[in-house]
Amino acid sequence: MNVKTKSFIVRILKYPAILILFLCFYSRINYDSVINPDYDNYQSDYRNANWSYEIGYEYISHIFRDYLNFSFVDFWSVLIIFQLILLSIIYRRGLEAIFCLPNLFLMSEYFYGTTVRYSLGCLILLLAVRENKLRLLKYPSPLLHYGLFIILFLDLVKSRISKLIINNNLMKQMLFFLAMIFCGVFSGLIVNILIPYTRFSYYASSFYLESKSISSLIYIILVFYLIILGGKIKNSLFDDSIVLLSLCTISFCLVTSGVAVLSGRTFQFFLLLEPILINHFLNVKKTRIIGFLLLILSISKLVLYLI
Repeated sequence: MNVKTKSFIVRILKYPAILILFLCFYSRINYDSVINPDYDNYQSDYRNANWSYEIGYEYISHIFRDYLNFSFVDFWSVLIIFQLILLSIIYRRGLEAIFCLPNLFLMSEYFYGTTVRYSLGCLILLLAVRENKLRLLKYPSPLLHYGLFIILFLDLVKSRISKLIINNNLMKQMLFFLAMIFCGVFSGLIVNILIPYTRFSYYASSFYLESKSISSLIYIILVFYLIILGGKIKNSLFDDSIVLLSLCTISFCLVTSGVAVLSGRTFQFFLLLEPILINHFLNVKKTRIIGFLLLILSISKLVLYLI
């Protein structure tokens, strides 16, 4: 058996193996509906055809409810399985499937099993970013959850924003970083002043507008500087769309750290990027240590959760 044949067989067998691995998380994602804060709302919307969510999600619901005659329980299972299929496609390169396990465990309930519109939209957008042939899929992804307009915007301007962050002048770089910290501190104050005058007034004084915790902020800052350092060591990494989007996303998390709902949503998308980012840095000899440090940070979240 020649090398090409062996390589082909490995590629063929690798995808189902990854899918089977991820399907082991099905029961954790499809956790008890009694304690799922969003399950009843989704169920009511589906059964009564309320059309109260984004148009993209509602049309998917419409097809399964009115044409395929799926019960809500079956529809919910389809959404979860489809997410796991998307994950197995996205993380099929290198050791990405292994690197994503800590985040998959942590995000199973509150992300994949609760905020299904946002998680599904994030996965479709990420798949479109990774696969050039599917790049047009990124544009309708916000129709599943309007919060994805932020991620789509960051993807479209990632090169320009990254040029502002990646600056060879140390003084300018420090000033830009301090400006981001300043925005993070005052973003919550500004939003709290403005939000009572918008249709999102119900968020006022809620935990959604609280600042990120100190531990989360430290994590974001460490990741931010590790990405910068990795790019300084190997400049060609800044030509990679995933690295640039990761840098843009984590920077936005820092800038909006004063508003949990903005920073938190964006950070969730970054956690999807993280396994790919780790794999990128580990694959380059000069930045392997950066990759290991990012991997340690990723695992540390799981360790702290389990303690």
